[in-house]
Amino acid sequence: MDGKTGAGDLVMDPNNPKKLIANMWEYRREPWFFTSGGPSGGLFITYDGGEHWKKLGEEDGLPKGDLGRIGLGIAPSNSNIVYALIETEKKNGVYKSTNGGKNWFKVTESEQAGNRPFYYADLRVDPQNPDRLYSLWTYVTRSDDGGKNWKTITPYNRIHPDHHAMWINPANPAHLIEGNDGGMNISYDYGENWHFVENLPLAQFYHINVDDQLPYNVYGGMQDNGSWKGPAYSLTTDGIRNEEWSELFFGDGFDVVPVPGRTDAVYAQSQEGNVALVNTTTGYSELIKPVHPEGEKSYVFTGMRQSLWIRTSRRRRCTLGRSLYTRVRTMERIGPS
Repeated sequence: MDGKTGAGDLVMDPNNPKKLIANMWEYRREPWFFTSGGPSGGLFITYDGGEHWKKLGEEDGLPKGDLGRIGLGIAPSNSNIVYALIETEKKNGVYKSTNGGKNWFKVTESEQAGNRPFYYADLRVDPQNPDRLYSLWTYVTRSDDGGKNWKTITPYNRIHPDHHAMWINPANPAHLIEGNDGGMNISYDYGENWHFVENLPLAQFYHINVDDQLPYNVYGGMQDNGSWKGPAYSLTTDGIRNEEWSELFFGDGFDVVPVPGRTDAVYAQSQEGNVALVNTTTGYSELIKPVHPEGEKSYVFTGMRQSLWIRTSRRRRCTLGRSLYTRVRTMERIGPS
C-alpha cells in the first residue's frame, strides 16, 4: 500500500481464523478538502492469515470504479453470509456474499442503510439470525430481510444521534448495548425500546474555562452536546447535581470564554465557524460569526481553536461583542474591545 491508504475495516471468519476480509481505504483530508476512495483501496480477501491477499473487483460482483470506505459484517451463525456497506463513485449501497466473500451482489442502495460512509460505516450481524443486521450511522437502522429493507430504531426524539459502537448478546440477540455521541443505551427487544444509562460519566469536554466570580463557575464545550456552565462547588450534601448545569449554546461545543469585566456574558463556539455572545442570565444569544464582504467568496471555516482566535479561509481579526470584523494580513488575537 501507500501513504494515502489504511485499513477501513476487517472481519474474520469465525470458523476459519486464517480467512480475513479487509477494506483498504485510500483517502486524504486537509482543512480545505476531503477525498474518499482511490485505486489503492478496495476489498481484499486472504485465506492464509494475511500472507497473500486477493483484491476483489467488478468481476466478483463489486461496483465498478474506485471504492472508498467499506463497512463489513459477517454472520456468526453462517460465515458464508457476508455483508458490505460500500462507498462508490456514484451510489453507495449494501452488497452481500453467500459464498464467504468470493462473489457479491447488490442488495440495496437505500440511504436508510447509511448516509456518510466516510464518517461511519459499521455493520453488525445478529449472532443467531444471518438475515438480521444493524447499521450504525446517524441513526441505528435494522434489517430483518438480509439488507433489503431497513427500519430506524433510534429516532432523534428518543436516542441521541451518531452511533459508533454496538454489542449483541450471543446468547440472547434481543439484548443490545449501543454507544453514541450522547452515551450508552440498552435494549432487550432488538432495539424497539431503549434504556439510557444515566450513571456513566462519558461526556467529552474539548476545552474548559473558569470565571473570576466567588465561588467561580466552570465552562466547557462538549463533543456533540453543546456548551455548558456549572458551579465549581455545591451546598448539597451529595455534590454537584445535573440540574445545576445549564446549556449555553448548541452544536458541537468547543470553547466557552467569559467576557472580561462581566458576570453575565460569555463567548461560545460550535462547528462551522459559529460564534455567539451569550447572556448567561437571560439565555439570549447573538450570533457573531464572521461574514464575507459582499461580492467575495464565502469563508470556509476549517475549525476552531481558542475562543480568542477565529480561523477562516481568509485571515481576519474580529471585534467580538459587535458585528464588526476587520480583515488583516496576519492572524490577530481577539480582545473584548
